This record gives sequence, C-alpha cells and structure tokens, in this order.
Amino acid sequence: MSPSDEQYGPKLREGETFEHEFDGIPDGDVSEICEIRDDFHRHGFDLRWLHPRDDTWIMQWTPHSSDVTPVYGQVQDTGEVREHDMTALETARRAWAKFESMRGGG
Repeated sequence: MSPSDEQYGPKLREGETFEHEFDGIPDGDVSEICEIRDDFHRHGFDLRWLHPRDDTWIMQWTPHSSDVTPVYGQVQDTGEVREHDMTALETARRAWAKFESMRGGG
C-alpha cells in the first residue's frame, strides 16, 4: 500500500474498496481526485475509476443503494465518463461536471 493509499483510504465508505485505486494517478492529483470522490459521496453516490488502457480513463458513479429500482420517470442516477488521452484528474473533473449537469447543478 502506498502512502497515498494510507492517507486517503480511510475516507472510503465501509465496504467500499477499489483495488489498486491510485495506480496510474500522479501523487499530485490524488488529493483533488479524493475531493471529487467525496463530493459524489456527499450527494449519495459512489465514484470508481478504471484504467483499462494507458490512454483511457473511465469514471463511473452509482447511488450508494444501487440495488434500488428507480421510480418511473426518475432521472437516471448512474453515469459514466470515458476519456482518451486525458489524465485521471481531468476525467474526474469531467465526470463531476456531467453529474452536476444531470442533476441540475451542485
């Protein structure tokens, strides 16, 4: 476990784990990514990121209680952003912007 994992890991919700969460993320970007993740948490969502290829980042968010079936007509609360040739931080910023726009603001 890297120092970044130890420093920011405790902010994860109980039962929430991301294997190798900060792999491929420069140490200088970890703090802001954790702030964005915490913003999602404050709104009742989990944010996770995937790095399937060297040039691709995927940010996904789902409600904490993702096993609940949405009510008919309810705004879709799950989302995803896929970015190529961007950093994880840039992708996380886009995910937050998309999330805010879907929900009508912060």
